Amino acid sequence: MRTVSYRDVAVLLGGKQNKLIATLDKVTSGLLLGGAVGFEDVLGWFDAKSDFVRLCHELLGSLSENRRSLRRFARTQRIEAAHTVIVTTAFFEALGEFDLPFRLKLDADDELLLHGPVQADPIGRWLRDPATLPLPSRSYDSNLRLIHSGYFGMAARLDEFVRGFSAWDAIDEVGRDKFRAQLGMLPLRAVARYEDLFRRLVVDFPEVACWANLIDHQATRNEVKVGLAGLEQMLAKVVAGRSPDGRRQAMARAHRALLAEPILVSDGTAQEFRIPTVEQAYINPRYRVRWVADGGTPGHESWWDEVEAADDIQRFLVGHLTSSPATRAPLIVLGQPGSGKSMLTKVLSARLPASDFMPVRVVLRDVPAEADVQDQIEHAIRRATGERVEWPELAQAAGDAMPVILFDGFDELLQATRVHQTDYLTRISAFQKREADQGRPVAAIVTTRTAVADLARFPDETLALRLEPFSDDQVRLWTRTWNSENDRIAPLDADTVLRYPELAGQPLLLLMLALYDADGNALRGQEGISHSALYERLLLRFAHREVAKAGAGFPDAELSRRAEQELKRLSVVAFAMFNRGRQWISGEALDKDLAAFGSADESTASQGMRLKLSGAELAIGSFFFIHRASARQAEKRVETYEFLHATFGEYLVARMVWHETRVLAAKAHVAEMSFLDRGKVDDTGLYTLLSFAPLTSRTPVVKFLGQMTTQLPVDERKNVASVLIRLFQSAHDTRREDRRYQPQVLPVPYRHAAYSVNLVILITVLLGEVRGSQLFGSRDNVVVRWMRTALLWRSQLDYYPIVMTLALRRVWHDGERDIELGVSGEWPAVVDPGWSKPDDLSPLEDSDSAPVAWWTWHREETVARRQNFLCSPGDDHLAHLLQPLREYLGDQVNLYVQWQKPGFRAVGHMVLKALLPHAGETTLAERVEVYRWCGRVLGPPHFEIVIDRMRVDTGIPADVVAEVLRERPPSELLAYPKMRASAIRCLTAFLGRDPVADERLLQVFGKLPQRLAEDVEVMLECQLRLFDLDLHERSPFSTDEWQTTSRDFIDSGNRPDLAKRARWMWSQLD
Repeated sequence: MRTVSYRDVAVLLGGKQNKLIATLDKVTSGLLLGGAVGFEDVLGWFDAKSDFVRLCHELLGSLSENRRSLRRFARTQRIEAAHTVIVTTAFFEALGEFDLPFRLKLDADDELLLHGPVQADPIGRWLRDPATLPLPSRSYDSNLRLIHSGYFGMAARLDEFVRGFSAWDAIDEVGRDKFRAQLGMLPLRAVARYEDLFRRLVVDFPEVACWANLIDHQATRNEVKVGLAGLEQMLAKVVAGRSPDGRRQAMARAHRALLAEPILVSDGTAQEFRIPTVEQAYINPRYRVRWVADGGTPGHESWWDEVEAADDIQRFLVGHLTSSPATRAPLIVLGQPGSGKSMLTKVLSARLPASDFMPVRVVLRDVPAEADVQDQIEHAIRRATGERVEWPELAQAAGDAMPVILFDGFDELLQATRVHQTDYLTRISAFQKREADQGRPVAAIVTTRTAVADLARFPDETLALRLEPFSDDQVRLWTRTWNSENDRIAPLDADTVLRYPELAGQPLLLLMLALYDADGNALRGQEGISHSALYERLLLRFAHREVAKAGAGFPDAELSRRAEQELKRLSVVAFAMFNRGRQWISGEALDKDLAAFGSADESTASQGMRLKLSGAELAIGSFFFIHRASARQAEKRVETYEFLHATFGEYLVARMVWHETRVLAAKAHVAEMSFLDRGKVDDTGLYTLLSFAPLTSRTPVVKFLGQMTTQLPVDERKNVASVLIRLFQSAHDTRREDRRYQPQVLPVPYRHAAYSVNLVILITVLLGEVRGSQLFGSRDNVVVRWMRTALLWRSQLDYYPIVMTLALRRVWHDGERDIELGVSGEWPAVVDPGWSKPDDLSPLEDSDSAPVAWWTWHREETVARRQNFLCSPGDDHLAHLLQPLREYLGDQVNLYVQWQKPGFRAVGHMVLKALLPHAGETTLAERVEVYRWCGRVLGPPHFEIVIDRMRVDTGIPADVVAEVLRERPPSELLAYPKMRASAIRCLTAFLGRDPVADERLLQVFGKLPQRLAEDVEVMLECQLRLFDLDLHERSPFSTDEWQTTSRDFIDSGNRPDLAKRARWMWSQLD
């Protein structure tokens, strides 16, 4: 980012070269701005600062007087220069208000410094750095904080500089304090002065208010919210250029004409409704904006969470297009299909004043993909005007206006051509730099779908803007516009539309809902129906509309049949994307899929000179909820297709699956009645369809299937499920494949895994819940067979969507282990060791009297080697978490114990529960149970950490502590001094809560084996606590041995804190 000197700024604003400017340039670019400057220059600055301020005001006044005679970009440059002057002037004016307690003069010691320059730190360079400019992507308050920070650094640097003079030593403390106090106030004073000067600049140059987000919020609420009309009004106040020539006027008229076009081109059929124009129905979108730094991922939803959505896009666009960053890197406009990206470029082109801007709209699908940026621009101009124009000639002819190039459809360039275009944005930025170097600055805007944004390389200073879905208020505004234009039909109800936010939030899909509702308020009559039923009726209605255009004389039955054929072809389109794991499909690949399914009609050339249509073109037709991406490559047009909203494709996938499933079930019913077929079912078609991707890869597909199954009676659902269960049981048998349909080449295990999991999903959706014994047709080894099946899925498929869709519950059925699967509800994943290890753990009828231990065969080495061998990230994560526990417990990590409550609990499990009592918000009763269990089961040294945990758990009753510690054998405590010390500290901690409990605690204390020499420290702590409670007359504290042992410990000086308290206690006892 280029910086400018004070001399540059002064000359740019019209100042003449003179001695004062040269001196001030040297100082301001040196000491305060991070350069090297001599002391004589600095001292001169102190004397010249008033002249500096005067000159700055003269320069600003000159700019204000000449603002109407400037070209568009020249005006921007001078405003930025004026801002540099304002930032600097505010600091000097604020400094000039202070009465400095000294005058800087050099003495003999300071003369030595004159032979070398003062090397200043680069504090203050921000004064002339464009980064301090207010930007429409940054709030005014943020910019003020940036400037205040800079002023603070300037004041600190000035303080450091002044204290380096010998004159500083002659100033008394009062003078020094006064100087420091003034410097402390300087940043705030300078900011206040900056704000005054900045608001004066806004009065002269209204676009600066858009840079700094200073537009009054009330004015924003009252501005026109459709058609970017407010943008045109704002720019009308700041136009600086002359009237355009004939060529530019023609281009402007062409752009302007777009506002009068309908938002959807009529297909020529008779309609009872009118389509609003672009000017009427284009709602100014909400947006988010953020700079794309290194590593930025604007294609990810989470990347945008750090910025808030805004609704003043007109202000933002005015601010951006009138600031210099627009000429250094492209503005990237992102959005979902149908969000209005292309429409934004059309409306913006129409609204930019021709006197100051020359918009050129480059539709990337219509220009050669392999051409360079300049050739693409020239090609677009030729398509728009019919004239062959060289870009440099046109740019020079722009006169006062700044060219604004709008590249529409970067995603189509990436998607349709499969050409390596990841550097396209950097090529645009390079084009902008070249044009700026040639004195022809150019602003650039590029639109793209959000999903492919991360495939591009973003140049420095790239700004990304994402279009947001409509808010409820915007949906209501749009419906009012529609209703006012269609007052002869029943109005579209906004509340009804808002029941479908995934559609109402996107402009083109909202129009689709309006068109659907225009036929007898069809949408309003759908209250209470499922989303799948709505999509069925909506798509079927549009399919009827398509076939009616080509066959107006067909009877209703034929129209319905042809409409169904249209939806089947669209379902093949949806599966073409689904089975390739993409949101789009190329025309070439779609033609192959349609041919494989027999859906590509052998269309003959129609009348006249129309060309023969491909299968893809026939399938897509003119369904406007499918986005067609197109690009020219080597004189050939390459196309891809994508649904405007992914939900359309997901519904059509579910529709085709459900249709084929029911057809197969019907064939199976017929086969059961056949003597020759003997109930055999050929599932080759279903396998071909469902063996390339799990249905869980798109969650809405499973939801749609669940809604579709409810249309069948329960008995029919069971019959269909029984057919699918038979197919599941033979899913891994050797089969002959239909190789005509190969959307992608996959290994056989993957195909079998995908098919079997899809069968299980369909079965579960149909039955609601299904047991493993039902799936496998036997109760033998259900869990083992399920584990093998699940491991196959895990090894081949994206596993996590499966486990998030299929909920599993472990159950006992007729005395045998079993599983239950469902697709709804949050089933708790609680491990029952008795269910998991029935061969190792045999429950006893009565285990209340004493714990019963059982060992499992998962030894630490075996578990560790298996985890290391599999290289599973999930297993590694659990192994890493549990490694300290495994190392602490050793082989006891495999020990399970049954005691009191039915069932088994692992020792390691209970140790963790004891150590983390509050992690799961456990109740007091649960914690008490854990301590009692550990007290009966754990041995030394593992019980020690439980004692320590119990000591700090102040919520448990003292009786529980006495009960748990009373169970420990004296021989055990005698052998483990550390555990004995922990027990004494725990008993001491609970003393004093209740006299009755104190007696029980002291009884336990009295039975503890005592080694006075080893336990003297904790025993002394206990004695001090007993003294506080007046309970100190207890053994062994009254014995001579204790007196000698404890006094020797105190005299050793090991615990000074205890020594002081103990001596005071003994003084009271003597």
